[in-house]
Amino acid sequence: MPVDNEEKTVEVLGLPEGLDAELLKLYFSNERRSGGGPLVSAEKSGDRALLVFEEAEGKRRSSPFF
Repeated sequence: MPVDNEEKTVEVLGLPEGLDAELLKLYFSNERRSGGGPLVSAEKSGDRALLVFEEAEGKRRSSPFF
């Protein structure tokens, strides 16, 4: 059964202005550091970012707060 993108998407708020989207992607795709997994995309705008994981499990593992 296909998984809705909402089940794979995380919105991160309150990010520092100078933080690069590529650094976010590296952090959240690293299972050892964040618990996450491979990302489809990481888009940063101002102090927020939208991260889309390849699998919903990556979102669930990345943080118990999402």
